[in-house]
Amino acid sequence: MNWQKLKIRVREELHGSILNYWMEHMRRGDGGLYGEISNDNIPDPDAPTGLVMVSRFLWTYSEAYRMTERPEYLEFATELYDILISVLTDPEYGGFYWLVDRDGKPVDDKKVLYGQAFALYGLSTFQMISPSAGTEKLCREIFGYLERYGRDRELGGYYEACSRDWAYGGVNNLGADDMACEKSMNTNLHMLEAYTRYYLQSRREDVKEALVSLIRIITDKIYDRSTGHQKLYFSKDWTPAGDVESYGHDVETSWLLWEALQILGDENLQVEYRETVLRLLDVSSVKATAPDGSLYNEKHDGHLDKTRIWWVQAEYAVSLMNGWEMTGNEEYLIKLEKLWNYIETQQTDRVKGEWFWGIKDDGSVLDREKGGMWKTPYHNGRASMELIHRIEKQEKRNV
Repeated sequence: MNWQKLKIRVREELHGSILNYWMEHMRRGDGGLYGEISNDNIPDPDAPTGLVMVSRFLWTYSEAYRMTERPEYLEFATELYDILISVLTDPEYGGFYWLVDRDGKPVDDKKVLYGQAFALYGLSTFQMISPSAGTEKLCREIFGYLERYGRDRELGGYYEACSRDWAYGGVNNLGADDMACEKSMNTNLHMLEAYTRYYLQSRREDVKEALVSLIRIITDKIYDRSTGHQKLYFSKDWTPAGDVESYGHDVETSWLLWEALQILGDENLQVEYRETVLRLLDVSSVKATAPDGSLYNEKHDGHLDKTRIWWVQAEYAVSLMNGWEMTGNEEYLIKLEKLWNYIETQQTDRVKGEWFWGIKDDGSVLDREKGGMWKTPYHNGRASMELIHRIEKQEKRNV
């Protein structure tokens, strides 16, 4: 592998195709963010603003500044922090609204735990680049709400949602394509991600305890050892529902689990879960890698969806790099190089910027928005930063 050449390619993708795009196209003139932008880069001024979107933006540009110290990234991260605090905060019950209109009025005031977790993810990273007593206090409050109201102390894991006043919310579905349920793989995975970063920032023992509990839940309740895949939807007592193999989530969980284990620094836990981490990658990689090197989306109810979704490719790239770091198996690097070629030539919009939401199996572009509630620079920006960071570590070893 030519590490220097790959790093240059990834860096160009990160700063040129991804980070600069959003700073140019997503900012409103009044200091806010557009809630949605079309594939032709036309913003919708009336689209609502979502907690997930703003939190993912905040994490991305905070992490980008942490990595590069470019002042424009700190400036945008500070703008995003102000939007989160001023527009999405619930002043009465604490936490953040799920969705507000362009004037800041709640459209959906539920406390969706997935969204609260992303807020913690973004805020704890912003605290690392712009520390303040106010941000630290807010991180503590959000973590406290999640632990007090969102965690199932009897059966483990975290619920999907609470009402505005943090009462148990029953079933919830994150998006139109998701099944309504009481617990999900997706929410618990991103709780893991948020707690990993918050533990890295705070080193608090109660965060460590919660993080270890999440690792146990994901590997004992969500991961299906008989198939090597994860179940997606569950009742409160962890009875699974639905029939979906989500290849993107499996490979994403693979490297996020290993990241959590590395940051915890417990070698016994690393030995215990190493096989699970690699199997989550390998099973989906074998079953769902397309001839062009990309990763198919999912299999649901027996139907294989071959759409190449932007975030699936991003997470696959990091997971392949992580697999190689864990094992030294060169096959992971061969797959990574082929995948990155696909991303550069097919997934990236070379005319209008950023990555397409999806590419159909025949090579045509899926008719979806370029950005909005779910599509932000978080997945592909993070993947690019992870690859650069890991390549630089490898370069230092080779000096």
